[in-house]
Amino acid sequence: MRRLGVGLVCACAAAAAVAPVDAGGGDLPRCHTAQLRLRDDGGQGAAGTGILSLSLRNAGRRCRTQGFPGVRFLDAHRRTITVRQVRGAATGPRRPRRVVLRHGAYAHVIVSAPNATADGRPCRRARYVRVIAPDETTARTARVRHAPGCVRVIRISPVVQGRDRIG
Repeated sequence: MRRLGVGLVCACAAAAAVAPVDAGGGDLPRCHTAQLRLRDDGGQGAAGTGILSLSLRNAGRRCRTQGFPGVRFLDAHRRTITVRQVRGAATGPRRPRRVVLRHGAYAHVIVSAPNATADGRPCRRARYVRVIAPDETTARTARVRHAPGCVRVIRISPVVQGRDRIG
């Protein structure tokens, strides 16, 4: 019985060694910011929190991405609104997963923020959002119609496959 167990373990290890390491696009190039198109895909608010969905459409070749994007809100004069960022979605996936985008495919990011301040200070309204794709250094900027009401602390989801239209 002991020999059968050892043989089974060896057979499984050999099968794992010849299996592809990553069938989910590991050999694909990383998605670069220049090939992604950013847009406000809608927003809503409930229980004092505003939620914004941002879509990223791949306008280039098939690529992969994984992780949290850089997100900055800008005022009407395109000045950065300083906020504290928290990684991990308030709803949906909290941990990054590999996302493979063929040409024309979408991924999305959910950004949430309280609609009021606890300290009573006035809120600065965001008019634009600047997004940097994971592992990139250049940004895309888009006008936002559905920005959360008060952007002092924001929660950012990882990049997720597909489109999530809100509102």
